[in-house]
Amino acid sequence: MRMLFYFLVILQTTSGCMSVSRQQLREVRRFAGKTEDLSSYPEELMIGIAEIREARGVWYASSFADPEQHLTELNAIVRERKNNDRIPGRVKIVFKILDDYAKGLSGISSDLPSNSQKVLFARLGTELDELVEQYNQMSDGKKLPSGAGVVLTKTMDIGSSMWLAHRQMKILKGIINRSDTLVSELCDEMIKFLSAQGINQLLDAEESGIQESFRFYYTKRTNPAIESDKEYVVLMKRVWELQNLRNLTIRAAGNLKAAHKTLKIELNRKKNLTEIATCLYDFYADLDELGGAYRKMKN
Repeated sequence: MRMLFYFLVILQTTSGCMSVSRQQLREVRRFAGKTEDLSSYPEELMIGIAEIREARGVWYASSFADPEQHLTELNAIVRERKNNDRIPGRVKIVFKILDDYAKGLSGISSDLPSNSQKVLFARLGTELDELVEQYNQMSDGKKLPSGAGVVLTKTMDIGSSMWLAHRQMKILKGIINRSDTLVSELCDEMIKFLSAQGINQLLDAEESGIQESFRFYYTKRTNPAIESDKEYVVLMKRVWELQNLRNLTIRAAGNLKAAHKTLKIELNRKKNLTEIATCLYDFYADLDELGGAYRKMKN
């Protein structure tokens, strides 16, 4: 009877721990998904700026009645677009590292990781450390810490029993603890890039460029169509939306930095789902607002 009592106590305790672990896993998956979304937004911002430049360029080209001049301007737009979509290599690596890290967290915290996912972890881990090394070679300033990819890669060597919830959490805690400095510095780099004077100048240049292109179009065309008026309004609103998205992305990157540190601390304290979610509320709210703003702009 005494043995049965001890068995029931152990079973109840283990069940409670497993329940907390599963709740934590769900929250890590949610956090990883939001982080993955954020890693894609800076490039979307740059593409949005390039699309505005292309659109106003088309209106400028339409100002010329002469076919040769018209085609010359259109060809120049095509050539310029190839460069406008590009983000500086060192900065682009930052977004890719963050994306790989988020994918790794999402995969390891999933309910039923498969053998193919374990292979994915190995690839992501190797790529993660290679990207960090590549970034450090290109940077003359502060170096990113390495090693997060090694932890991710090692998950492939652990047997299927690892996918018990408490084993998953042990691995995730190790990765999150190891990666906190890395994520913090990636967020700093993202904020630095988006806050740079060059981005401000790009957005300001597009706002004034739209006005100049349409002013030139109106002086050259005797009877502008009403569609041109509508397009002018759409493009000007798009610039203002991009300015807002830039500001929202900067704020979200700052909150990601704080949220990751909070996640690290609260997971080590074994907080439950509700407690962790409350601590990460600002980051989640930012990403919801940011995602809604991007969807609205694209519609």
